Amino acid sequence: MESTQLKEFNLIRVCVESPDCLEQAIAKVTASDFYHPVYRDMYSYCIERFSKGETVDPANVITKNEDWYKVMAVSPDVVPMAANVSVYINEVLEASRLRKIQRTANEIAKTSDCAE
Repeated sequence: MESTQLKEFNLIRVCVESPDCLEQAIAKVTASDFYHPVYRDMYSYCIERFSKGETVDPANVITKNEDWYKVMAVSPDVVPMAANVSVYINEVLEASRLRKIQRTANEIAKTSDCAE
């Protein structure tokens, strides 16, 4: 699994398995902080269910979408732990910030290329 994908997987996995982790993540992470569309959609779905007071657990998440089932069925070498949720949150946020900086730098470069 690619580094960014693994970071997002870790956060999604602990959020789906622990309501406390999801609550901590929702306070800091938005769906737009996720790079990979499948993880972004899964996180949006979790936020939606949580905000309605509905249960968020592996059973109702994996039955929503076949791709999500495949994602949750992946067995990485290291299983993410709820105790590390703050680390996973910070990793996803840092990756998101770096992508935003890169986009801004690219826009500035394009603008300066056009000005020449």
